[in-house]
Amino acid sequence: MGPILFRSIASIGNVSRFVVQGASANTLVFDVTDAQQVRLMETELNGSNLLSLFLPVPYGSSFLVRTDQSFISPEVVGEVENQNLHALEQKT
Repeated sequence: MGPILFRSIASIGNVSRFVVQGASANTLVFDVTDAQQVRLMETELNGSNLLSLFLPVPYGSSFLVRTDQSFISPEVVGEVENQNLHALEQKT
């Protein structure tokens, strides 16, 4: 299973339970509501279902589910010379 992104408007002010069928011990659930503060959620594996409880939030929540645990890492490919972006011709 590739990454799955889903949102829950119903979780506003409530504790919600989500079930992901076909999950395994390698399945991870992230709260990606705030892209600057991504959180790995605690989950409970029950047979082939992944059961999760999420805390209430003041706005809709967004979650990412992924089974593949190989994450890409940034790599340096070279230096970039200083650029004078203000000197570029402006399109009107």
